[in-house]
Amino acid sequence: MKYLVKEFINEKYSKAVNIL
Repeated sequence: MKYLVKEFINEKYSKAVNIL
C-alpha cells in the first residue's frame, strides 16, 4: 500500500515538473 502511494505522488510530481 505504501508503495502505491509513493508511485501516485511520484507521478503527480513528474507531471508538475513537466508543466514547469
